[in-house]
Amino acid sequence: MIMSALAATAALTACVDDDSNSVLNDFENEFGTNTKIELEYDTVRGGGSQSNPLLYASAITVGQRLQMPMTVKYAYPERLKYTWMVVPYKDGKVQQVQVGNKLVYVQADTIANTRDLDYVVDLAPDRYRFILVAEDPVTGLSASYHAPNSNQGVEVPQEGVQGGLYLLTETADGNTDIEVFTSDLMLIYGGLAEYKKYYSTLTGHTLEGKPRFIRGCSDGSTAKSAYMVATDKNMYRLNMAGLVTMNDWNNMFYETPATYNPQAMVMTNSCEFLINDGRLHTLYLDKANSRKYSAAVAGDSKDYEAMPWLMFTTKTTWRPTPNAIDADQVVFDAKNLRFVPYFARKTSMSTFLSTSGDAVVDANKLPAKPMAIVNGVNNSTYAIVKTDGATMLYRYNFYNRVDEGDLSADGARSALDISACTDINNATMFATCTVGPAFYYSSGKNVYSFSPQTGQTASQTVYTCEPGEEVTCIYAWGSMGGGFPTSSVIMWIATWNAGKQEGKLIQYEMDHNTGLPNSMWGPMFGAPDNPVITTGWGKIKAMTNIDAE
Repeated sequence: MIMSALAATAALTACVDDDSNSVLNDFENEFGTNTKIELEYDTVRGGGSQSNPLLYASAITVGQRLQMPMTVKYAYPERLKYTWMVVPYKDGKVQQVQVGNKLVYVQADTIANTRDLDYVVDLAPDRYRFILVAEDPVTGLSASYHAPNSNQGVEVPQEGVQGGLYLLTETADGNTDIEVFTSDLMLIYGGLAEYKKYYSTLTGHTLEGKPRFIRGCSDGSTAKSAYMVATDKNMYRLNMAGLVTMNDWNNMFYETPATYNPQAMVMTNSCEFLINDGRLHTLYLDKANSRKYSAAVAGDSKDYEAMPWLMFTTKTTWRPTPNAIDADQVVFDAKNLRFVPYFARKTSMSTFLSTSGDAVVDANKLPAKPMAIVNGVNNSTYAIVKTDGATMLYRYNFYNRVDEGDLSADGARSALDISACTDINNATMFATCTVGPAFYYSSGKNVYSFSPQTGQTASQTVYTCEPGEEVTCIYAWGSMGGGFPTSSVIMWIATWNAGKQEGKLIQYEMDHNTGLPNSMWGPMFGAPDNPVITTGWGKIKAMTNIDAE
C-alpha cells in the first residue's frame, strides 16, 4: 500500500490543522509523481501478511493497543520526519460538522511523531482513518500511508453496539423482533455467534407489526449509525447503541403523510431517501435538521408513482465523468413507466433526455411495469419486465454517466431474454451485489441465479429447499465496506419450516460474476467451507448489515 502524498490526502482537502500544526492539505505533490519515498507495513516485524491490525479492520475498541511497524525506502531516511494522524472519515471523505451556517471538515489529531505506531486507542465513538506522513524537509518530498484501505474507515463503536447481520424476524403473535448473526467469513465481528431475540431481550418487548424492511440510517449526524426498521404498523429509528428508539413514524415528518405505507429507504449522498405510498421524501443530513423528512417530492410536468426501489449509489467523487448526470437519486415511475432523476434539494422530480433512436433500452418508456428493479453491477440498474412474448432483463446505467439520450448499460446486451430462467415469473424476492453482474431470486421454493456476464440463457440453482421448507428472504452484502475483501462475496438465504416453527440461515461465499457458490477467501482466512447453516431463528423476513449495505 504505497501512496503518494496527494493520493493519501486528496480526500482530506480543507482540513484544518491541530495543535501540532500538521496541516493535511499542505502536501501538494501531483498524483503518481512522488516515487522516492515508499511507506509500507512491515510484515516481517509485524508477524505476517495478515498481521496488520488495520488491514481489514471494521472496528477497534477504546483501550485496544495498535502496533504498526513500518518500513521506509528512501535515499535519505535519516532526514525524514514522521507524523501519525487520525481523522474522522466515512464514505470516502473526511467527516464534516456544522459550525454556524457552514459545514467544516473535522480536525486531524496527531497521535505520534515516530515511524512505527504504538498507540492505545483513545477516541470518541466514530469512524476514522489513520494516516502516516513522511516528509523530507530538505527536498520537500513527502509520502503517506492510509489505513484501513476502505472508504468507510474503521469504527470505534459506542458502548452497547453489537455489529453483525441484523435479521428482522416475525414473531408468533405477528410482531417484529431483531436477531443478529456473525460469522468467521465476515472477518470483523470475532467469529461465529448467534444473538437470538436480541431486540426483545435487550428492551423487554418486540416492535409492533409484521416486518417490512431494515436499513442503515442516520442518528442525526452525517454518519450511518442507526437502523431504520419498518413494520406494517410503524417505522422506528433505532440507535445502534442499545437499539433505543430515537423517533417513530408520527414524529419523523414535518407533516405526517395521510397514508402509512413505507416501501423502501436508502441513505446515500448525505441524504435519507424514503418512498412512502409511491412518493419520495428526503432528509438531508449535511445541514441542520430535526431528523424529519420533507413533504413528498412533487412530479415534474406529470404525476408519478414510485416503485419500492432506490439506487444505492448514484455518483462518485473520485474522478467523476465530466457532465455526468449527478442526480442524488433515481426512482421508477410506475404510472408513466419511466425512470426519473431527482436532483439535490429540489421540490420536484426531473426527467432524462429524450431517448435516441439507436438506444437498446429506453429509460423513458418501458413496455410494461417491471416485476422488480434491483441495483446491478457497478451501480447499474436492472429491470425485470414481463412482456407479451417474453420475460426480459433490461439494464441501464445512471451512475457517473453523461445523458446523451442512450442510458443502456451494456450495448446490445442491455436487453436479454431470461424467459428460460426457472420460476422467474413467480419470483417475489431478489438480491444483488453491486460488485458482480449476477442477480438472485426466489418465489419461496428454491433460490436461483442469473448472470448476464456468462453468456447463459437459463438460471442456475443456488439452493434447493428441504421438505417443509420455504425461502423467506435472500440478501447479499452489496459494497466494498467493512470486512473487505469478504464483504463482496457473502450471500445469506433464510428459510422457514412451518411444521417445526423454526427458521434457518444459510451462508454462502459466492462468486457474484457467475452467481454460484465459490470458496476462495474463506479457506484463506480459516473460515468454514460452504455452506454455513444455523438453525433456531425466528421467521426471517428482512436482513441488512450496516457496515457493508
